[in-house]
Amino acid sequence: MKKTKRLISLVLVATFMLTLLAGCFSNESDADAGPQVLRILGGWGEDNYIRQQWTDHFEIANPNIEIDFTPLYEPHNPNQGEEVEQEDPRERIKRLLTEGTPPDVIMLDSDISMLSYLVDEGLVQPLDTFMDNSDFDVNSLVPAIREGIRAAGDGTSLYALAPMFQSTALFYNKDLFQQYNVPFPTDNMTWPQIIDLAKQFPLGDSEDQVYGLWSNYGDASIYEFITSYAAPLGLSLIDDTGENVVVNTPDWEQALSEYTGMYIDGVMSRPPQSESGEWNDDMMNYYEAFYRGKAAMSISQSYELSNLSNRRMYDTEAEHFDWDVVTVPTHASAPGVGGGVSFNGLMAINRNSSNANLAWSFIEFNNSESMLKIRSRNDYSFVSVAEYNQNSTDGPANIEAFFALTPAPDTYQSMMRSNSERVWQVFNVADQEMRAVINGDKTVQEAIEEIQTKGQEALDSEEPLEPPTIGF
Repeated sequence: MKKTKRLISLVLVATFMLTLLAGCFSNESDADAGPQVLRILGGWGEDNYIRQQWTDHFEIANPNIEIDFTPLYEPHNPNQGEEVEQEDPRERIKRLLTEGTPPDVIMLDSDISMLSYLVDEGLVQPLDTFMDNSDFDVNSLVPAIREGIRAAGDGTSLYALAPMFQSTALFYNKDLFQQYNVPFPTDNMTWPQIIDLAKQFPLGDSEDQVYGLWSNYGDASIYEFITSYAAPLGLSLIDDTGENVVVNTPDWEQALSEYTGMYIDGVMSRPPQSESGEWNDDMMNYYEAFYRGKAAMSISQSYELSNLSNRRMYDTEAEHFDWDVVTVPTHASAPGVGGGVSFNGLMAINRNSSNANLAWSFIEFNNSESMLKIRSRNDYSFVSVAEYNQNSTDGPANIEAFFALTPAPDTYQSMMRSNSERVWQVFNVADQEMRAVINGDKTVQEAIEEIQTKGQEALDSEEPLEPPTIGF
């Protein structure tokens, strides 16, 4: 009996030692194989930003993984002459994703229109299977962000994830609304409803003037019109081919008429002009109007949350007032759609990657609970899981207004991805014509006809390009 027990003990010890040795040999084999390499396509040739934002933490957590970078966009070479023609961005990316040793991860950062192109070309993998296999909770993502990314693909699968984003909301001065007995704006109001509220303040040039709807971006511009007003309607200056100006339509005429009407009626603010071209007190007062209690509402990005909270620390003339935010105004014909969303850290997996699982581990890490909690402390951006977006003690009560609407299509970036240098010239033409309408020099229809004709000529021209004068 004792011999039997001793034999069993020896067998168990021997089995344990063999297992231990096998484990040791296995580790040596892994070590001999060397570190894994994750190839990332991203940035403009300077990878410090990407490293600080997205790869440093991952490399610390995974010391056996090396990161290899390739610029997403062609880096500018100051030694090249002006005659050197740069490669088309889309053709460059398509080439890099399919030739040689292809990258695993594509860091698109904020370029949602490029994601659409990559999906259409079949160059990126859907992430659904990866998420299912890793128990990634896709339903925890902010619905507007999740569906905005989904819509940029094929409308069904998710082809990318973005840990962070910036968005817009309608900021309003609650004290001014109470002073003039105007009801507060609410979520999901339409443009006509917001305009009606703005008209109830003392507009004009009196000392008591209050800007109903104010912008610190400067004078009226076609960029502002496209991004804040026309994009939710699906309107664009140029079609998807980048070859045709497409403004001579009833929808364009109506939208431009409504938008310019806000400036003509004094609802939307315009900065004062300086005859000398020099900065003066009137211009300063205009650009500080909301912070000094002289503007009722402003459509602004999320970085204004920090700006408003900290303004009085460095601006002695800034007013202390109660404020909040609601969703940006929407169109009755496009309910629930509005606001510009800028994705931060948009990541996808190359369909030709030989390291797709490693690529997913990188994307999953950057969208993990621990990393999102760290990034939620950022003063300028939100994270993709709503519960981590906390209100500051002196911030707005209605923080959800920033991500309650479905993002509008990014028609601006889409236009700039094709024939971008010529597109700038079309924007210049449209900018000038829109301001001619506001100044009373042209009708909307006359302006649209000029944009259509001169814009198409600029797009088709082979003449040397003029420097852009467009205002932002």
